[in-house]
Amino acid sequence: MCKNSGDSLTNLRITFMYFEGCPHAEDTLSLLKDILKELELNIEPEIIEIRSQRDAEIHAFPGSPTIKVNGRDIEGKDGAFLGCRVYKSGTGVPPKDLIVNAILNSL
Repeated sequence: MCKNSGDSLTNLRITFMYFEGCPHAEDTLSLLKDILKELELNIEPEIIEIRSQRDAEIHAFPGSPTIKVNGRDIEGKDGAFLGCRVYKSGTGVPPKDLIVNAILNSL
């Protein structure tokens, strides 16, 4: 589905961040992996567990779950919030199109 050069993939970094007990982490990570397969991108997201407020500050973590593409949050948020996240869609799992657009715009 997604045709791109090897250079684009080399530079593509996807990070998934969450804290243990987040009710939306598992569904979001599963959705992210499904999207990567659909786009025929043979990459694994880096998975980071945020364990403290200090971790949240270090990773500019705007809440759980968070997906960053090339270091940018898919909604453009930054922060240091050790708590649950609600996306602009009103849900704790980001909409599929938000993730897809963030990835495609980074290729």
